[in-house]
Amino acid sequence: MDLFSYPFKSNELFRSRKKIKKALAPRAKRELKIHVLSGATVGELSDLIEVFLLRFGIQAEISVGDYNQFYEEALFGGQVELTAPDWVYVHTSIKNIRRFPKIFESQNEISTLIETEVKRITDVASKMASSGRKVIINTVEMPELRVMGGVSATRSDGSVNFVRKINEKIVEFVEENDAVFLNDIEYQSSVVGLDRWYDWNYWSAFKYPYSPEVFPWVASSIASTIASAEGASKKLLVCDLDNTLWGGVIGDEGPDQLKLGPDTPKGEMFLQVQSYLSVLKDRGVALAVNSKNELNLAEAGFDLESSALSRDDFAAFYANWKPKSDNIKDIAAGLNLGTDSFVFIDDNKAEIQEVNLNCPEVLAVSYDKNPIELIRQIDRSGFFDPNTISTEDAKRTDYYKKNQRRKQLETQASSIEGYLSSLNMISNIFDVEASSLERVVQLINKTNQFNPTTSRTDHDQLRNRITSRDHIVLAAKLSDQFGDSGIVSALEAKLDGNNATINTWVMSCRVFNRTLEYAIFDMFVERCKAHGVNTISAKYISSAKNKYVKNLYSKLGFDVVEDIAEEKIYKYFVSNSKAKLNKHIEIKYG
Repeated sequence: MDLFSYPFKSNELFRSRKKIKKALAPRAKRELKIHVLSGATVGELSDLIEVFLLRFGIQAEISVGDYNQFYEEALFGGQVELTAPDWVYVHTSIKNIRRFPKIFESQNEISTLIETEVKRITDVASKMASSGRKVIINTVEMPELRVMGGVSATRSDGSVNFVRKINEKIVEFVEENDAVFLNDIEYQSSVVGLDRWYDWNYWSAFKYPYSPEVFPWVASSIASTIASAEGASKKLLVCDLDNTLWGGVIGDEGPDQLKLGPDTPKGEMFLQVQSYLSVLKDRGVALAVNSKNELNLAEAGFDLESSALSRDDFAAFYANWKPKSDNIKDIAAGLNLGTDSFVFIDDNKAEIQEVNLNCPEVLAVSYDKNPIELIRQIDRSGFFDPNTISTEDAKRTDYYKKNQRRKQLETQASSIEGYLSSLNMISNIFDVEASSLERVVQLINKTNQFNPTTSRTDHDQLRNRITSRDHIVLAAKLSDQFGDSGIVSALEAKLDGNNATINTWVMSCRVFNRTLEYAIFDMFVERCKAHGVNTISAKYISSAKNKYVKNLYSKLGFDVVEDIAEEKIYKYFVSNSKAKLNKHIEIKYG
């Protein structure tokens, strides 16, 4: 896993990619097909995309189109249909711009040039997205040379200005098309530096659009984008404390002697680390503490006025003398999360090794010289990259903390029935509308455990279903004495005559074992009756993560009508539904 650490070691990654695939492929929990529409020579890039996807537990089968035929192949060829990919990556770069403006060319002519260049990309993306595939397109990197110098950015005929106008329109297109995702090469090239980004020797000899040194950057970005959309990005950042979130050892020096804040160079760096994590938390990434320390001392560090984080910012807080891998497993159990969704940061390489040995699915990150390396690695590696950010994300830490209080209540209850009744649960079950679309799409695409068909969707697909008369699309909120959990479940079914087929049913792990599935199914059956439905069909497709719902449909009263390998097909007879399954949740409709 060290090979994935930032800054990426391109030569070692190229040399070791077969070994990496052999080592990580058995751990992969899902498979995808990806087709690369080529604007240059991209074979080695495709290899590295496959390698970086394995870091997220995704095994990819990648096919590559003919050299520099991205437009012709997409619009007039049949290779994409033959390979039947889940994703299409339209690989273009500045080398694919056919003409830059001439000096003193008119504004109208330049505008036409911009529209022509953008249209080539957007036509390809639109065609691929219209066939139900997810698509990634690039921005354009800045030109290496500026014949006009600084005014290249201000003159309409300047090369820098021209590229920026193209990128603005590409970004606008992505914003308007839910199935299209952006790979921001303009940003990546600025991080690497244009002198390192371009390599004319490789372009002249092999038609590489940029230096081989750059390939891991692009591959990592593509992998992070796909992983996020497929619900495989990381969810929790587990943090050591001493010399990780502050400078010094709090047990030896005491809180007042810690290096944290703008008064010292070292303290400033740790403040920047905490500030970055604070924003990360605000946009939906949960934080946890895993420190070898006395609990009261560990908590005291966040009472400092100079701390950008507070004790309340952490969904879980473990300060003790147990092995850190044990604490990670306890955190996972307490938050009902898989450890493969964890990233762990620690300044101590020995602790990193202990976690690597005992929790190899956890991505463990350390630093060599200063703690800024930690957040740079997190940021550059795209562990937590989101495709969308909803208002629900900002509440995630609070949701996890309230769940821990529920677990405490559960341990004190004499029976599960008594525990469920004591929660005083209320669920609002409603038809999905435009106002809830963003959250429901996000929930579907991030949910793995309660997801019988491993279903995914995008905004356009779901929008079409909620406005269609032959679909039922329900969502559910859940609240109890500890607070509101927000929208935590969604069910979508297709109506066909007197049968309804459940295509998608997801539920957040935050509300597992609280019988919400019974309440939703009761409501769904009532909707089916209103539509004259006699039978309900459903399917369970086994995956590495959805064993939780293996017996879901049997519990609800479905009969198995077909059982082949990892797939079961179920049938439910609506006439058999008499008594309500839900016993513990008060239902509010609409």
